[in-house]
Amino acid sequence: MRIIQAILASLFVCTVTFFTVKFWGLSQPYADYKHPFYETSEVLIFKKPQFAQVEQVLMNTNDNIYLDIANTKDQKVVIVATNVDQTIDHTKDIRNKLFAEVEKDVLPLDKFKDQLQKRKIIFNLVENAIAGHLIFTDTIKALGLEKGENFIVTTPYEVLAKSIKELHPTFLYGTSQPEILKLKAMESLKLIEAATMRADVLIYPMTYYKQPFYTETLQNELKRRFKKTIVGPISASEVEEAKKLNPLGIIIQEQ
Repeated sequence: MRIIQAILASLFVCTVTFFTVKFWGLSQPYADYKHPFYETSEVLIFKKPQFAQVEQVLMNTNDNIYLDIANTKDQKVVIVATNVDQTIDHTKDIRNKLFAEVEKDVLPLDKFKDQLQKRKIIFNLVENAIAGHLIFTDTIKALGLEKGENFIVTTPYEVLAKSIKELHPTFLYGTSQPEILKLKAMESLKLIEAATMRADVLIYPMTYYKQPFYTETLQNELKRRFKKTIVGPISASEVEEAKKLNPLGIIIQEQ
């Protein structure tokens, strides 16, 4: 009898806790944040070119672009190649090498100062280097982009994103990998309303471990919080399906 009572008491406590957390999440107020980056009448298309084509896209077009970046040991921010673009991955140790050591394998971001003014950009910081937040923000200032009106900052590393946001809270930020995992975990627990989300824009491809990522539950929650979505990187064949989600933008991985 006591075992049954203990089980019932535990179920009662769990149920109360579940709904307390859920309703707490639902009670949180959210405002529709206005930003120049959001001012568009159509879906923004971002190119993620192969590394060999990055310079051509930047120099010869005004296309919006997604750039993988890192900083060298001597604090130079560079555009890097990732495994999606080529077999050799130069991103894993850029932070431990001088620019002169990797110059042939990267592109200095400041080389494109004028070209970066003409488009919308997603900067993806692929490494969590020491003082990476300071190096990035100093570079942004040197490029004349300190107002943060034409770019989004994203990174797999939550600590790096938080550090940059502490310095520049008015920049726009994309989701980190820990945020994605947290959102999907809370969604699976039916408690997505209580999930905290630092990012302004959710950036993710169409699928999550071979399952649809943008579920109706997730989309409704993002809408409730006035959060934007950018779908990608995805292949060109997925673009029409992505447009059905009414995202702010789509990142197309070029082959």
